[in-house]
Amino acid sequence: MLIIPSLPADTSPSECPLIAVMDLLGESLIGMARMGLIAEAKVDSFNFPKYYPTQHELETLIGKNGCFSIERIEPLLQSTPHARDLNFQMLISHTRAAWEGVIKMHFGSDIVNELFDRFMKKVLNFSPLIAKHSSKQITEVFVLLKRNSN
Repeated sequence: MLIIPSLPADTSPSECPLIAVMDLLGESLIGMARMGLIAEAKVDSFNFPKYYPTQHELETLIGKNGCFSIERIEPLLQSTPHARDLNFQMLISHTRAAWEGVIKMHFGSDIVNELFDRFMKKVLNFSPLIAKHSSKQITEVFVLLKRNSN
């Protein structure tokens, strides 16, 4: 059983507010490197692996893998607010909770507070632009797999 974050069909990642927010975290790191607060080489070598497939892409990938067959797949209904209703400070806190450990391991703990302060300012400055794409939310897809007997 899997629960996978997913983009709605026919949605470009650039239309999704959460992905736009994550880009701002990257911009915050780049800004700190330009100011000499962190090494540019550290930023260049930082891999922030995040990809949200559509349900169709997910089905195709599982099929190509060949080790599993899909017994059931369906989007999960969510009561996620539109971007215009998001509490951006809560979103920033959740982002920090999810990624702080990865950031500390790569850059050290000294930059974390400064990074997330800069990130918060960027998100709050860009929140009207993020809200513009309020109908393009990341959803979750429930997938029940059965291992193929090969």
